[in-house]
Amino acid sequence: MDQLSKLSILTIPFSVIISVCYLWGYWGTFAIDIFSFLTASDIIVLSTVPLLGVGVFSVIGIGVGSAIHQFEDKTEGSENKNIIAAKKAIKLSDKVFLVFIVLTIFFGGPSKWLILPMLFALLVTTLVFLSGLIENDSYLRNQLMLVFIATLFPLQAYGYGKYQSLKIEEGSVFKYITNEIKGLTAEEKDLRYLGKAGNDIFIYHAKLQQIVVISRSLVDPLRIRTSNNHIERNAEQKRIQPN
Repeated sequence: MDQLSKLSILTIPFSVIISVCYLWGYWGTFAIDIFSFLTASDIIVLSTVPLLGVGVFSVIGIGVGSAIHQFEDKTEGSENKNIIAAKKAIKLSDKVFLVFIVLTIFFGGPSKWLILPMLFALLVTTLVFLSGLIENDSYLRNQLMLVFIATLFPLQAYGYGKYQSLKIEEGSVFKYITNEIKGLTAEEKDLRYLGKAGNDIFIYHAKLQQIVVISRSLVDPLRIRTSNNHIERNAEQKRIQPN
C-alpha cells in the first residue's frame, strides 16, 4: 500500500512533466514561448486531449518493451542459463535500436517523432538492465518497466506535439480560421489555427511563414474549419496511378 501511495503522489508531477513536454514539442516548432502566456492550470487543460493520443502510442511502446524484456529472470540468486542468454540477446538488441534510431532520424520524415521515443525508451531500458544498476531479483521486470514508462511518456509527448505541429506547417493536416481579420490579408486556408492561451489566439500565416498573435476580441465568434488537403492529395494520387 505504501508503494501504491508513493506512485499516486508521483502521478501528478509526472503528468505535468508530460504536459510540458507536449507543449514544448508543439509550440517549439514555431519558436513560440507558450509558457509565458500560460498558468499552471492552463498547461494541464491544454494537454488533456493530446495526452490521449500520446497514450495510444505509449501503450504500443509498452507492449513492445514488455516483449523485448520477457526473458528477464524473476528469481533471486546468481545468474543462470536463462538470464545469461537473455543478456546476450539484449546486448545485440541495443545495437539494433541504435541502427533503427539513426535510420529513422534521416529517413523518417515527420512520422519519425512518433517512432523515435519508443526506440529511445527501449534503448535506455536495455542499457539500464545491462549496467546492473537494478539488482536481478523478483522485481526486476517491474523496475525495468518503470524505467521504460518514465522514459517513454515524456519523449512520446514531445514527439506527438512535434508531429502535430509539423503536419500543420507542411499543410497536410490543419485547421484554419475563416474570420476576416482587420489589417490582415490572407487567402483561404492561409491562416492556420495553432491554439489559444489567455486572451490571445495564435495563427500560422502559411504564405508569409510567420506567426500572428491576435486578441480573441478580433475574432468573436471564432470560426474554424478543418482542411481536407490530405484527403484531396490522396484522391489525386489514386487518379494518376496507372491501372
